[in-house]
Amino acid sequence: MISSIRRLPSTSSSAPQVCPAVQVDNTAQSDEIVTVNRSQRELLDTVAMELQEDLPIVEITSVIVNLYDDKELREMAAIAVYDEEETGPNSVNSSRLGVTTYNGLCGTCNQSSMRCRGHYGYIRLNRMVNHPHYVSQIIQVLTSVCNSCARLKLDRRSMEEAGVLRMTGPSRLRAIAEKSSGLQCTHDHSIDGVKRCNPNPIYNSSKGKDGEVITYSFAELGTGGKKGTGKPQPRSSEEAFGIITRISDEDAAMLGFVGTHPRSMILQSIPVIPVNSRPSIIIDGRVEHHFFTLQYMKIIKANNELKKLIGGGPNAQNARDTWYAELQRAISQLMDSEGDDKKNVGIKQTVHSKTGLIRQNMAGKKVNFTGRTVAGPDPTLKFGEVAVPMWMAQYLPVDENVNSYNINHLTNLLKMDPPRIVSIIPIGGPFKGITFAIKRSMAKDVKLSIGDKVKRWLNTGDYAIVNRQPTIQKESMRAMRVVLRPGNTIRISTADTTPFNADFDGDELNIHVVRSAQAAAELTEIMSSQNCIMNQQSNRPMAAPSFDTLTGAYILTMDDVTIDPATYMDCLMNIQNQDGLPSLNGRLRQAGIRRYSGRALFSAILPPDFYYVKGNVLVVNGVLVKGTLSKETIGVSQNSMVQALHEDYGAARTADFITDAAFLINRWLKGYGFTIGLGDCILQDQGLTAEEKQQRQDELDQIGYGDVMRLRDEIDTIEVESSRDNIMSLAREAGVDADTLDVVTPVERNTNVVELQNKIQRLTDRIDTLKQEVLTERFERVIEIKNREITALTFDLNATNNLLGISVEGIELAKQELRDIMARRDSLPQLRDRLAQLESEVDMDEVARIQDKYINLVKSREGSVARSIQQKNEETIASVEAMGLEPEDPYRAERHANEIGGMVNISKTMGELASETGISYHSPLNIMPNSGSKGSKVNTAQITAGLYQQFILGKRVEPTLMNGTRCLPYFAANETNPKARGYCTNSFFSGLDPSEFFYHAAAGRMGLTDTAIKTAETGRLHRDISEALKPLILEFDGTVRGPNSKIYQFAYGTGTGMDPGKLSRFKSDSVMGDDQFPLFVDIRRMFGRINAQYGFIDLEAKTEESSISYDPTIDPERFENADFDIEDGYD
Repeated sequence: MISSIRRLPSTSSSAPQVCPAVQVDNTAQSDEIVTVNRSQRELLDTVAMELQEDLPIVEITSVIVNLYDDKELREMAAIAVYDEEETGPNSVNSSRLGVTTYNGLCGTCNQSSMRCRGHYGYIRLNRMVNHPHYVSQIIQVLTSVCNSCARLKLDRRSMEEAGVLRMTGPSRLRAIAEKSSGLQCTHDHSIDGVKRCNPNPIYNSSKGKDGEVITYSFAELGTGGKKGTGKPQPRSSEEAFGIITRISDEDAAMLGFVGTHPRSMILQSIPVIPVNSRPSIIIDGRVEHHFFTLQYMKIIKANNELKKLIGGGPNAQNARDTWYAELQRAISQLMDSEGDDKKNVGIKQTVHSKTGLIRQNMAGKKVNFTGRTVAGPDPTLKFGEVAVPMWMAQYLPVDENVNSYNINHLTNLLKMDPPRIVSIIPIGGPFKGITFAIKRSMAKDVKLSIGDKVKRWLNTGDYAIVNRQPTIQKESMRAMRVVLRPGNTIRISTADTTPFNADFDGDELNIHVVRSAQAAAELTEIMSSQNCIMNQQSNRPMAAPSFDTLTGAYILTMDDVTIDPATYMDCLMNIQNQDGLPSLNGRLRQAGIRRYSGRALFSAILPPDFYYVKGNVLVVNGVLVKGTLSKETIGVSQNSMVQALHEDYGAARTADFITDAAFLINRWLKGYGFTIGLGDCILQDQGLTAEEKQQRQDELDQIGYGDVMRLRDEIDTIEVESSRDNIMSLAREAGVDADTLDVVTPVERNTNVVELQNKIQRLTDRIDTLKQEVLTERFERVIEIKNREITALTFDLNATNNLLGISVEGIELAKQELRDIMARRDSLPQLRDRLAQLESEVDMDEVARIQDKYINLVKSREGSVARSIQQKNEETIASVEAMGLEPEDPYRAERHANEIGGMVNISKTMGELASETGISYHSPLNIMPNSGSKGSKVNTAQITAGLYQQFILGKRVEPTLMNGTRCLPYFAANETNPKARGYCTNSFFSGLDPSEFFYHAAAGRMGLTDTAIKTAETGRLHRDISEALKPLILEFDGTVRGPNSKIYQFAYGTGTGMDPGKLSRFKSDSVMGDDQFPLFVDIRRMFGRINAQYGFIDLEAKTEESSISYDPTIDPERFENADFDIEDGYD
């Protein structure tokens, strides 16, 4: 590797120092490792660090990676290695190559293992060996130059005409070799008195067990030098070296060798890597050497044996060939162990591939200072915060320099029990630069000084990188503010789920703590969640309110939603950014919005001058004037409120909006309630009328089944209310014992108040102590037990607190309620016996007949949604059957399949029919897909109407049985009914028949298989694209350039040079189709905001809705902090 460096001014003028602590004789022949005690070792490390600080500062300006030249290798190496023994002055484990023991000193630099990076040695080969990885390149060089005069067979003009000189590196050498193959040397040697050069032979390679061997054969006449004749002969490394070494440096540069020469591809010496890069391990008391060390010993042995046989005459030829082959094999396996039966790991395997050092370790795949555990949601977190388990804090230390601003804080951390400081590196003193760990016993005696470097526990307020794998986009790794919380899971806000693609079904999150102030600054200013809200790929937000927040926003902003004043005020208290609250009353009055309405409450989290319009949603001066919110307006959609806020007010205000939306809406939704049950899945007119229900009940009563139904309901009610959990809950609320119903009397209560208060204090102290123990505990099982004890004590604490606030009257009422529940529970055996007797007296076949009669009545009713669905199914089946069997002609067969596919693909249509006409607008089954929180119209159809056509690989289920005549034995051969090809008329509510269940499982299986396959494909594609785009950089002139300053784009992105994350997409009449164009400003919103300030509303935003009563004559400032009347919203 050749580096170009530029020396910078030195920051220190002190003279170099020497260390008098230990004197080492480097000229001695002994290889015994010099050992030192701890104080000597620390002193040596201190002096070494000071010497290192006095070195001149240089700046690397360029780097070229090349093979070592033999001379350069020998000059760089500390020693020549030739001893076959495991230890010794010139062995592979010589102390001159570095040390791995704690108290040992390196024989070359006299530094300890903590400071010494190791030193290279070299093995001088007694016979040259072709580099195993460059055999093809050696052949290309031999083909490109004349083997007689060692000059290029192509002149510069020919290379320019062929475009070869525009190539670099291996591609140029490959192209020159292809053009030179079969050419005769054209250089005139008559002036030198040299005869004409002989034609080059044809070179090939053959792979044997000892590696690749270069062979040559002479060209056959009439083939233009492209085809050889006769048996190929091996070309020895010495012969190839004799040709290549005569190549001039100018010709070598023309071949693409920059800063090196082709002769380096033929090994005369091989480097021996330092000892600390190939450490030995001890197994059962015996030393097991690293594979590299064993290979070096094999190389040395073969090399030494070969040296003994050189000059031994023809009788030793076989032995020489054997040991030379062993030398080649040992070198080849050292560099590349592929194909090795023992599964050893060579240098290539150590560095290369996904599990190699570069990608797995150096590129950050497996690193320290990181944690991983199951992910979960936490509604109390702000956007951009991550809840980290408290016990992780000590394992994720943060580096911090001691200064005048933080020395008191860090000193307090040091004095805590246990200390929150992990280690210290003093700035001065006898232990300058030495890292020593802080233990409990020594923490109180340690004093921090300004300039010291400490590692402290992770704290609330620190920033860390949070990642969920697979990392398929930039937003999959983001910096988030740490909040230490009890528990064992990493928790995030639901607004942060989209970038991570997290759904909390077992997902795991990684957390990485950075090691420098520069990295920490990048986290807060570049990688933080609030700075990664927008997605550059799609010009839309990547983080926004989701799940329950979308559901709550949809319900909250419906017409005529009224909130009681107490809840309204409680919701306002959850808002973090309250800049708009002082002027909210006046703005609501101006817009004609009642204060205690849902839209008024949502308006509290908007900026006072915010203007927004999309669809039927209109916001003027920060007031939601009309419209119902959904994912399209506040979610991760293009031109949503999140994007508008980000463009107009910046990332910080947008992050506040996302946080406030979740806090405020979830608080309101908690009191409002939202759930879905089986009854919500029934189409509105699918049920019976009141008269029909009464008629059915009368018929069931006549046969005695009405008594059975009523008794079953009574038993179910008693079982629920008498459950142990319910009784215990009532007992805790009343402060009584669940078994004896004993309670303290009023006199005892008054005398025991102090005792109860003391118990509360003891419980609180015990919980705090346990939390501290959890932080210092290392064993997961112990942590789990202590966390459970904390939970139990917390329940006890809450119960004790409740006990202090319960009145005597309340206790008596609770006792009576518990007595009634227990009495009803005791009557359950008699009720169950009575139920069994009644069931035995009822004719269940008659019950089924009555139920089926009324079900068929609903399905046959004209004009009902159920009847419409049934008619649509009948029409579809009839239409498909009329198409007949698939034609034999392939073109007609494809057309036939496409026509039928369009007929049966009606899931979305039926979902719209069911949701619009068969389900209430206020039904949870409609609210979720309409709000965008979860589900779609297709899901609605599958639940209420039918599954309809199941597709596999985009087609109907193919008939694969009985020579392609049917899909399942369930149907007859050549069946034209679409049910035989995956058409399902039943829904999840009505239940699937066996064939429909099989078809649905088959389609679902294909989806799972595609997901599993595409995950790997996506990762590979992402890596390929990333590697391909690595050479491209954005220059200061705005152009995108690659290697050799080749211009790929004159302006980054879409040709405008703008940041895609700051652009919005708009539809224009001049843009054809559904395409949209990106623009850096929303002109309509900008004009609307300006007009609204002067009392004008966008006329296009007004609709026929009469609810808009905006009055520009009202001055909002006059109503700041005004009181509102509960009746009409104002006084």
